[in-house]
Amino acid sequence: GAGLLPPPSLADSGWTIDHNPGFWPNIYVYDTNGDECEGDVANVSLSRTIITFSAPFAGIARLT
Repeated sequence: GAGLLPPPSLADSGWTIDHNPGFWPNIYVYDTNGDECEGDVANVSLSRTIITFSAPFAGIARLT
């Protein structure tokens, strides 16, 4: 399945996303205009992903 995660309330240079798909998800990041963007994605466990950006960033993450 796919999931859209809401953005942080404020722009931030790092997002910690807790999830539980039971597998290593693919992560897609989009800015507030809907354009796909890149961040440094670290799947630290099957239930936690950390995304870091070079500058504060607001948008959404899609896990598939």
